[in-house]
Amino acid sequence: MIPSMGCCSQSKNEQTRCNGIQSAFETILGQVKKTHPEFAIGNSMKGIITDWSDTQLKGIQAAIGEGNANQIVKGCQVHYQRSVKRVCERVNKGYSTLAHKAFNIIAYAIPTETTQSHVESLFQVLCGEKPL
Repeated sequence: MIPSMGCCSQSKNEQTRCNGIQSAFETILGQVKKTHPEFAIGNSMKGIITDWSDTQLKGIQAAIGEGNANQIVKGCQVHYQRSVKRVCERVNKGYSTLAHKAFNIIAYAIPTETTQSHVESLFQVLCGEKPL
C-alpha cells in the first residue's frame, strides 16, 4: 500500500495538478518496475491511499488506467471522517442531536459495505432520496 502525494503542483488549475500527479506516479512506478521487473499493479501493489481528492484520483487513473485504479485506490479514513463531520454539521444545522447521530451512523457504515448497491442505498438515504 502506498500513500498518494497530494501536492505535485501549486497551480490552481485542476488539469495541471492532475498532470503532475500522473507524471509523478508514472515516474515512481517506472523506477520500481526497473528495479523489480516482476512488479505488477494489482499483484505486487495492492493499494494506493488518497485523501478523497478527485484530482488525485484522475491523475492516478491516467497513470495506471481506470480499471486498475478502481480496484486498488482507497480513501484515507481520517479524511473521510473529517468530511463526514463537516457535511453532517452543514446538512443537520438546526436539527436535533438524534439527526446528527443517525447521519453519522449511516455515513460511517458506508466504508464497511461490500456491495455497490448497499453503498448507493446508504447515499440515497443521506441525500433524502430514500427513507430509512
